[in-house]
Amino acid sequence: MQIRAGYYIDEFNSFLVRLAGQDVVDAFFRDSTGISIEGLPHFFNEDEINPVHKVAWNIITRGEPTRASLRLSTTILNKHLGNDAVRTTYHGGEIRLEFSSDCIGELQSDQLVSLLTNFNSLDEESVVEHGSSCLKIFRILKDLLRSAQFQVAAMLALFTGQLDVEAKQSISIHSDAFLV
Repeated sequence: MQIRAGYYIDEFNSFLVRLAGQDVVDAFFRDSTGISIEGLPHFFNEDEINPVHKVAWNIITRGEPTRASLRLSTTILNKHLGNDAVRTTYHGGEIRLEFSSDCIGELQSDQLVSLLTNFNSLDEESVVEHGSSCLKIFRILKDLLRSAQFQVAAMLALFTGQLDVEAKQSISIHSDAFLV
């Protein structure tokens, strides 16, 4: 089964767009969010699904990147930019994250464009050669994509009856479902 899943952080995306341009960032998300999931049925009976799950299914099948939660965003940014690199601010009912691009370090526009354009063919070893700033961005984006993809795979397993969540909050997977 082919699906698309990815998270983004508005404030981090604004930084990426300033350096690489909107078209490059859009192309990155279009090209990097696709995954294959094996071991799950290709359909499920919608009449047997909880209505709340149907809403989640609509979001999943839309395939558009989704804004990461504040907790996930803070965790990922602090992990790669250093503890306390991110501040939460409140402006007129809106909660936003603030981080200084100084936490990322020196980065040239062409470096970022190359990273985003070639993202799917890169691994950490090849990114290290381009400097620690590129590596930080690479790791942040990888974690955002992996988090969304894992959650989508788990929800699909739950919807199709391949995953049971018991009252003890233990998880049992009745399939060889995995991300490729």
